[in-house]
Amino acid sequence: MMHLAGTDPASEGGLGERTYQLYIVAFVAVALVLLWAALLDAVATVFASMGAAGSYAVLSAALVVLPIAFAVGSINGLRTAPLKFSHPDITYLAAGALRMRAIALVDVAVRAVLMLVLGALLGYLLGAGVSSGTQAAFDPLAVAALGSLGAAAAVSAGRLAGAIRLAVPRWRLRHSVGAAAIVFAIAAACVFFGMIVNPSSVLSDALSLIAAAFGVVALAGIAVFAALAERFDRVLVIEESALFADLQPFGAFSPLDQTVIQQYRRRKKLAARRRLFSLSQGTGRRALVARACLSAARQYEGLPSLFVQGALIVPFGACALLGLGGPIALLFWLQALLLFSQGAREQTRAFRDDVRNRLVRDRLPFDTLELFAFDTLPAFVFVAVLSLGASVALSAFVPLVWMIPLCLLVNALGALVCALDAIRFSPKGKRASYEMGALLLVAALGPISLAGAPLLTVAASLVAGALLVSILRRGIECA
Repeated sequence: MMHLAGTDPASEGGLGERTYQLYIVAFVAVALVLLWAALLDAVATVFASMGAAGSYAVLSAALVVLPIAFAVGSINGLRTAPLKFSHPDITYLAAGALRMRAIALVDVAVRAVLMLVLGALLGYLLGAGVSSGTQAAFDPLAVAALGSLGAAAAVSAGRLAGAIRLAVPRWRLRHSVGAAAIVFAIAAACVFFGMIVNPSSVLSDALSLIAAAFGVVALAGIAVFAALAERFDRVLVIEESALFADLQPFGAFSPLDQTVIQQYRRRKKLAARRRLFSLSQGTGRRALVARACLSAARQYEGLPSLFVQGALIVPFGACALLGLGGPIALLFWLQALLLFSQGAREQTRAFRDDVRNRLVRDRLPFDTLELFAFDTLPAFVFVAVLSLGASVALSAFVPLVWMIPLCLLVNALGALVCALDAIRFSPKGKRASYEMGALLLVAALGPISLAGAPLLTVAASLVAGALLVSILRRGIECA
């Protein structure tokens, strides 16, 4: 907030500067108090409209969130070190100036305190809401204590799996699989208990008992984590903190675009990852398809983006072009194309990687369109299968005879529009862009789809695809 207000508390400011900073602090404090009061009123109103049954259902769902948070923290600890250090921290840690137990104790204690505060705030909101919805006479502070200790217990216990991995020598993949199975079993048992327990008994009879149990788990988690820290492999902790340390300069106020930061993070992870699988034998176009499949298997971070593209974005675009929802649906589709461009960019990633690497591209005997077609074929098929499955699921609301071809066309048009990122219209001209292509695509097809003639929409989509193919064939590749 001080940064946004144009001041820096660490600077050597005079009396006027310090007075301005105190004014900012007072302004933010008053704003937070007013926002908290408005939030309490809104929550009480919503829960009152839900009634007792809905309020108790929300309470049960809140209890289920805690074991899920424990499972997520444990799996993250099995993947990478639960302790993260910046480059100056790594230098200090390598010098051995502090015992690892002290470092771990401070880290887990600070996180537990933060979760205590966050859990208390959310718990008080939940308690005020449930009290309003059930008209029961109980103190929201009790629910705040339950949420506070529960959040601290989930975070503290969730770090133990990673601590055990760092403390046990010669840890192998089978150990991680076994630990993950145990974590899921514990989380599933807690979720089952949270679903079958009577929420009213939690508020009346067992609240203090459950809160005490959460407190014991939180303290035990902190103690065990600190005890295991003495056996941590410092070299392994430093190695697994490398990516975190490299990304420290790219904070919330970094001038770099978040897409650039995500790409950098992905390249760092890929460089540190073991080589998965090998390229199958093949020549010509088969080599392009095999390489695209191998790239997708090794860079599996992009699979969720492809899944969302095929299961949501493409079917939604086809429904919008069928006229469902009118102009509002077209606007939402355009917003989805612009805000969630990861799916389309993941479809064409192999193509854009080949174009960007000129040492490779100059030795590939394919023109731009042919390289694009075979580099994107595996991702296109994956997205097409998902979109067709979604079309079948929506068959009760949309005609499949038009939904299926429109899904295929929307999928192809999205990939072709994204391929514009890799070309120029002329040697000295500006680069094309996915955002501009998506905007023009919706602007061209939207009015036609509102006419209510699916055949005309399909024909217009084919014309738009042919135009994009022509642009891609005649365009000039740029790195």
